[in-house]
Amino acid sequence: MHTSTRTHFMSGGRYPVLRTLGIFYLLGSAITILAGIAGAAWVAFRAPAAPWDRFSMSLTVLAGTFIAVIAMLFIAEVIKLAIDIEHNTRSTAALLARQLELPTTASSVLAPPPSINHTSRLEPYFHSPDEETAELALLRGH
Repeated sequence: MHTSTRTHFMSGGRYPVLRTLGIFYLLGSAITILAGIAGAAWVAFRAPAAPWDRFSMSLTVLAGTFIAVIAMLFIAEVIKLAIDIEHNTRSTAALLARQLELPTTASSVLAPPPSINHTSRLEPYFHSPDEETAELALLRGH
């Protein structure tokens, strides 16, 4: 790993605002759980309604809390997924560029490709005119 890349990751990486939003959504989901449980408890024991109504309202509050928490966790994971996809895409592109030694200047990128050598697919099977490989014999039907 290059020093600039290592320093970059130690300093917080790319997209610090997105990462912060993801953390806020995680913290928000924890706070929503606590608030939902407290709200359901208040509705169940203190709300001005009949006991059966308080029970059904507290279940409704818990169901709403569950849906809100799932939505917040979903958003946090989507943010994390987007950051991970971006990181993996950059890493793969850098690795491929090093392996293929791709040109980095605009003039070399826009240059026409070298001529392609058009050879027969059977050419690797011809070693010499006197020698016939097993593959070529099968292709000829011998």
